[in-house]
Amino acid sequence: MTTADPPVIEYVIGSELPDRQLTWTDSAGAVINFASGHTFTLKIGTPSTTTKSSGITGAAAAPNITITLTAGEWDAIPAGYYDAQLVARRTADSKDRVLPLKFVAIAAIT
Repeated sequence: MTTADPPVIEYVIGSELPDRQLTWTDSAGAVINFASGHTFTLKIGTPSTTTKSSGITGAAAAPNITITLTAGEWDAIPAGYYDAQLVARRTADSKDRVLPLKFVAIAAIT
């Protein structure tokens, strides 16, 4: 993906829904086919680095990345703005494609 502004994932602390969806394109702007042959890891640059490697699925068409959370999975992330990276590893040769992201954890209003 070639863009000056990386995609943003916004998360209200304590919410698992909706699933977070992204569209990842190649340098020509075409949607990358992630329907098979890839594994995914999301790393969020929190003080202790938060890593998610399950519940991330790919698809052939936009949105081609879906991130599904389990109950409480990100509840410990402090409110704030973080750099993040989504890594797509091609299973055929273990080569990685990295998408820089911004991650915003928003405190829930209670």
